[in-house]
Amino acid sequence: MLADTLLAQRRAQIAGKFLSGQWSAELKGYETARLADRSQAQTLSEQWRD
Repeated sequence: MLADTLLAQRRAQIAGKFLSGQWSAELKGYETARLADRSQAQTLSEQWRD
């Protein structure tokens, strides 16, 4: 029980660092891949309707 509480507090601290901008993560190629996925989904959606 105590371990769960401590783990939850630690997770909250880490999340807070990301939300505040103190920590960040650069995901190279993320935006490009996201656009490609959306484009492919649109194409598949249009093909399905034909």
